[in-house]
Formats: sequence, C-alpha cells, structure tokens
Amino acid sequence: LDPAFGTAGWAIVDRSAFSGATKIEATGLALTKDFVDAMVIASEGPPSDLRGGAALVRFDSNASVAPKATRTDVFGVTFGGLGNAICERANGAGPILGFSTDGVLRLFAFASNGVSRDGFDQDTLSAGNTGNIAVDALGRAIYPVNGAGVPRLAVRRNLPTGADDKTFGAAGLAQTPAGAATVVVSVVALDQRDGRVLVGGHRQVVGDNGLSFARFWP
Repeated sequence: LDPAFGTAGWAIVDRSAFSGATKIEATGLALTKDFVDAMVIASEGPPSDLRGGAALVRFDSNASVAPKATRTDVFGVTFGGLGNAICERANGAGPILGFSTDGVLRLFAFASNGVSRDGFDQDTLSAGNTGNIAVDALGRAIYPVNGAGVPRLAVRRNLPTGADDKTFGAAGLAQTPAGAATVVVSVVALDQRDGRVLVGGHRQVVGDNGLSFARFWP
C-alpha cells in the first residue's frame, strides 16, 4: 500500500455520506492531477421498490482530507449492467457520469468543484447502456449506445452544453447499417491523431456470439 494515500494507504467512505442510501457501490474511477473521482450508485428502499441514482465521490490526490459525496437525482430504477461510466473533461471542467436506468441512459456533468452540476443533463433516446464515455479535445462527450434491439453499432456525440451535436451522423447519432444480429455496444475510443471514433460490441445470436467493431469519421 502507498502510505501517502489516506490513512496508511486506505481511504474509507461511509454509507452515511449518502443521505437515505441503504446500499452504495463504486462503479468507476477517473483521475486528474489534483483529484480522484469515484462514480457511485447509491440505492435506497426495499428490494421490491429499489430506487437510486448516481453519485460522485471526490478525493484530493492523496485522500488527505475528507471526501465530498454528491448525489444526482433519485429514480425508480432497474440498473443496466453496462450502464455505469465516468470520464473527466478537459481543463478541469469536471467529470461526466453516465448510468442506465429502466433502459434509458442518463448523463450528468459535475462542475470543477466536484459538487455542483453545470447544466449538462442529458437523457438519451432509446439508449439502453453504455460501457464508457470519451471526451474529445473540444469537450464533446462521445459514447456508444444500444438502440432498442436494433442490430447495429451506434455512437452518440453531445456538445459541451449537453445538447446533441447535430454535425455528427444524423442529429448527433452515427450508426452502421442494420446487421443480421442484435449488437450490444460496449466500448468507445478516440483516435487522438485525427479524431476518428472506434466502437465495439458483441453480437447476440444463437451459435454466433462474436465481436463487432466499427470506425466513424469525426
């Protein structure tokens, strides 16, 4: 363990930091030169009526002060297994959190202080899950989406304000032609040389559970 981190290498966040939560789970980590940001799913209520939402926990780089914990809105939810992601934005603008609830992907951005939200709130249309989020040099959020069983690879891009980037694909959504099998999109990566977008996922068809990849121009 690194003794410079927290107390003898440990940093603990108690559930009481999330008002009303009966269960908390860390689902993602992102680092800057000054902070450690952890994405958390905070749930409350009985299993028959589980409610919850995403939360951000922020440490300084060595966890030398008590972390800040801030929740987003609370929803009645069924969480998607691939629907939790966090990504830092450029120039210390604060992280974007994405999580899937009831088949809808929701994105939230926090301001540079790691506590207040900065207006980037986006409920994507017909997007079930995302495996990760990337942010390009212009601050645009790019993430893979699943479109209600549509057999294709798709990726969405939002402007720094949270609005769909109408210059990308069709009204902010770029996708491959329909294929022969439902594709569950999992990951996205940006080519730093020219901004091209690579997405990947797996095909869901009996006897052919293969992988699919596609690349889009920016």
